[in-house]
Amino acid sequence: MGAFLKEVLGNTTQNQRIYFHTIVIMMRKKVMRSIQFRMTLLCLDRMLLLVLLRWEYFHESAFFWRWTQLLP
Repeated sequence: MGAFLKEVLGNTTQNQRIYFHTIVIMMRKKVMRSIQFRMTLLCLDRMLLLVLLRWEYFHESAFFWRWTQLLP
């Protein structure tokens, strides 16, 4: 888990780092010791990471800037 987080955190923005650190802290709490809950949370984290990375790519693309110029 630590190696996975180190790899992910090395390639993300500051907001994503804060998000992942928060998840790690929450997973250490007694409330979140359930294996099923951890697996669900991990799947949601990965989906959110993909969405954030795709948004960053879209935001930096020329298409995004052209699209914003068309807005009134």
